[in-house]
Formats: sequence, structure tokens, C-alpha cells
Amino acid sequence: MERSEDTKIVIVGGGICGLSTALALHRKGIRSLVLEKSEKLRGEGAAIIVQTNGWRALHHLALASSLRSTALRIHRGKFIALNGNEAKEIPFRVCEEFRCLKRIDLMEAMANNLPVGTIRTASHVLSIQFDSVTKYHHLLLSNGTVLQAKVVIGCDGVNSMIGKMIGLKETQHSMISKDSKLVRQSLMESMEGFPQDAMEMIENCELNSLHLTTDLKYRPPLDLLLHKFRKGTLIIAGDAMHATG
Repeated sequence: MERSEDTKIVIVGGGICGLSTALALHRKGIRSLVLEKSEKLRGEGAAIIVQTNGWRALHHLALASSLRSTALRIHRGKFIALNGNEAKEIPFRVCEEFRCLKRIDLMEAMANNLPVGTIRTASHVLSIQFDSVTKYHHLLLSNGTVLQAKVVIGCDGVNSMIGKMIGLKETQHSMISKDSKLVRQSLMESMEGFPQDAMEMIENCELNSLHLTTDLKYRPPLDLLLHKFRKGTLIIAGDAMHATG
């Protein structure tokens, strides 16, 4: 069993939140270690529309210039009313920046700007125990390695183990997702005003084919207001903190 004595900050989760947190620390001269349970960084998923505030954040991470070359600029949007009125184009102002960016491009840019050895894949954290004497957290990994960290940042998603340790309640499934009839009812209500053939398709389809909200998870707003996101030097961020879907 190995033991690391010099890991000050460990980030659990190598998604966008985990990588951006590590990069933000790196830009300030602070080293960290990112633990990702998968064999490689996961860049699957749809493209991301990054708006003005997002580009400001990427600028502070020193990534904006390089990512702009791979992102598609969006100059205008289109508003379509269901009452039959003509579609209305909405041009974006010069000061607004909307670009469509591939998720994998964003993650690779972050990973490539981190020091070698910052990201450790195939590193599934099984447990975390706090030593009240040394004030260090002991992280047991699935390969038997034990890491010691002064600070642990949980960027481990909606089912965050670290969130549970802090005392946050588990994310909840939407009540709609538990009942196929409610799924249909919700869709019918949200699609009010759509063309009749679209409404009939939803109304007459098999209930088990409606799965738009079966994976919908959220953290009740009251939980976000009443609970802290830190317990000592355990901290959570990203979806672990504010799961919305």
C-alpha cells in the first residue's frame, strides 16, 4: 500500500468543474491533484454554448484565445412564436459573445494546460477519513493507494460522495419522472399551442417511450440556502453543489 505525504490539495472528479478548478489554482501557482475514476477523461456530450460570462472565465484561465479558434461564433438568434406570427431574428450586441464549443475541445484545452502528473485517471476514491491529529484527509483509492490531503474539493457530480460527507441530502428525482402518466401530462401542458399532429403524437404514443425526464435530478433550492458547501477542509463545487439536471 502506497502513501503520499506531499499532496496538499486533491480534487475528486476530472470533469469540466474539476479541471477548471485545478487550472485556476495552477494559474495562481498552487499545485493540486485531480483524481478521475474513469480510464480516461470523458469528453462525451453535446456541444456547449458558451456565453459572454463564460468567455470571461476562460480568459482568466488563459484559454479564451485558443478556444475561440475552434468555436463557432453565433451572431443572432431566432424567436419563433407558436401563434403563427412570423419568426423574429434577434441579433446579438457587439459586446455579447456567444460561441458553440465542443465539450472535448474544452476539456482537452484545460488538461493540456495543467502540469504533467496533475491528472490521475483510473483513480476511484472508495473512502475519505479525517485524521483529527494531523488535520489531513486520508483518501483510499480502489487500487489500494492511500493519499493524504490537506484540502479535498469534491467535483464528483450529482451523486457526490463528498457532498454526503458534508451533510447535503441526496439529489432528488423529479416527481414527474416517477410516473409515466405525469411525464405525458407535463409534456402536453408544456407543448400547449404546438401543431395538432405533434400533440396527437405525444397523446397516442406508448407510455414507456416517454423518457425525456427519467434522469432529471435536482437539489431543492431550500437545501442550497440552508446548507453549507464546506465542512472543515472538505469542499464541493459544480454539479455536486447545485445539481439541476
